[in-house]
Amino acid sequence: MFFRVLLYLSVLLLLATGVYAGSLSISSKAEHAIAISADKRYQISSITPFQLQIQDARSGNVLLSKTVRNFHGDRSGISAVYTLPVRESFIVALTDIAEIWQISYADEPPPGFASWVHDYRVDSGENAKADAFPVRVIHTNSPLSDLYVDPQGVFLVGVSSHGKLQIVDLDMARVVADKIRSSPKPRPALALQWKHQSGALLAIPDMLDGIVSLVNMDSWKIIQQINIPGPGEFLTNEDNLSVARLRIISGPSKGIIVTIDKLSLELNFSH
Repeated sequence: MFFRVLLYLSVLLLLATGVYAGSLSISSKAEHAIAISADKRYQISSITPFQLQIQDARSGNVLLSKTVRNFHGDRSGISAVYTLPVRESFIVALTDIAEIWQISYADEPPPGFASWVHDYRVDSGENAKADAFPVRVIHTNSPLSDLYVDPQGVFLVGVSSHGKLQIVDLDMARVVADKIRSSPKPRPALALQWKHQSGALLAIPDMLDGIVSLVNMDSWKIIQQINIPGPGEFLTNEDNLSVARLRIISGPSKGIIVTIDKLSLELNFSH
């Protein structure tokens, strides 16, 4: 009973607020991970280590309950659930199998969302209306956590168990870059993206060292690393600002705000 009350209060809070990383809305990464759809109609949660549940966010009615298994029947834990507004989908990060799950909550999921469609003609039988909440399984080279998706909803960046970055193209549903060593403990979920003369840059902070790795999103190569006074997190990104602001979150310099010039990529201290 206590858990039900706590879950209900959490849902009310999540309906009013959200934390954003790229185009992913990260509603919760706690023991019972919870995320709310962008249209506020649905809630996804990990009710047990291997069980996903989708509910009506207002009434609490269970709409889908699913054990997380791969094709071979192997079960997996859930590290986090996210909302991907640009694709009207939930994203599920798994701990034990090399897959990312994308679950559509659209009223009319795209044809073939959860399977390969050879023929889109109505009379072919392959273009039938999809069931509610179809699951699109995206195979990765290893289990991924701490996800970032770019604002266009094309590229997903995650961290493998070895601490290396892996890039998934969500249009093609496959890995396009792997084993990118950026820093000891990168946090793509806290990354920030901006336009630069060299192309789109993804700035990824580290949670162990005072490092920000700048990754070129065309080549997926690290073009520069910036040393900051300690592990930091980016503050709200505003396109009209010429700098990216970070707050140092641990160590002797905790609380200090530093900025990175988006053009020169130089570090400055705000206060």
